[in-house]
Amino acid sequence: MERIPFLPSAELHLVGQSETIPLLAQFSFAPLLEAGFTVFDVRHGGSPWFKLPEMVADVRDAVRFIHVNAAEFGVDPNRMGLWGASAGGYLALKAALTGEEGAADAVEAPAGAGRVRAVATYYPPGFDLASDAKHFPELIAELPALQIELAVLDSLSLRHYISSDDPPCLIIHGTEDFPFITEPSESVCVALSRVGVECRRIAIPATGHEFRGSEGYQPETGARASREVVAWFEEKLAPR
Repeated sequence: MERIPFLPSAELHLVGQSETIPLLAQFSFAPLLEAGFTVFDVRHGGSPWFKLPEMVADVRDAVRFIHVNAAEFGVDPNRMGLWGASAGGYLALKAALTGEEGAADAVEAPAGAGRVRAVATYYPPGFDLASDAKHFPELIAELPALQIELAVLDSLSLRHYISSDDPPCLIIHGTEDFPFITEPSESVCVALSRVGVECRRIAIPATGHEFRGSEGYQPETGARASREVVAWFEEKLAPR
C-alpha cells in the first residue's frame, strides 16, 4: 500500500491567537503513523452551526462506520482506540463509555466486532455538564454548542456513562488549565477507578490549556503528551 505523506510538525500553525501555536507539535498524526497505527481523522459538525448532541452523534456514527467497514479498510475492529483534545477529548470519551444510561447509545458493531479498546485524551471537559452550566455560566455564553436545554445538556454528562466494562483511559492535562477542565479530568479518573477501570491521569505542572505556559505554548510538553499517547496505544491495542 502506498504510504500517504504527512506534514511535519513545523508546517501547520494556528494564527490569530496572542501567539502562534504549532498545532501539529501536539496533534500530529505523524508519531502514530510512524508507530504503525492506522489513523482516521473524524471531522464532526462544528459550532455554532451544530449543537453538542449532533457532535456526539457524528462521532458515534463515525466509530460505527469504521467498525462496519473494518475489513475494507484493512483494520482490526477489536483493536480500535479513540484520541481527542478538549471538546474532542470529551467526544472521544463519550463515544467509548457506555454505562447503563448509555447502553442504548453505545456504538453498534457487526457481529464479532469489538468495542473501542482504549481512549487517550488531552484536557477533556464534560464530566458534569449541568454543574458546569451552574458554576461557569460564562462558558455556556461563549460556546454556542452548549446552548441547549439544561436537561439535554446534563444527559450528555460523562458521569452518566461510567461502567465497569469501559475501556482504559489516558487523560493528560495541565495543572493550570481552567477549572472546568482540571476538575472533570480528575473526576473521570476517580469514577472509572471506582468501578475497576484503569485510568491514568497525567497532570503536568505549570501548564494550561493547549499546553501553554507563562511564555506561551510549550513544545516539550506537547511532544511529551504525544509520546504518552503512542506508548498508551502500543500497550492497550497490542494483539492479544
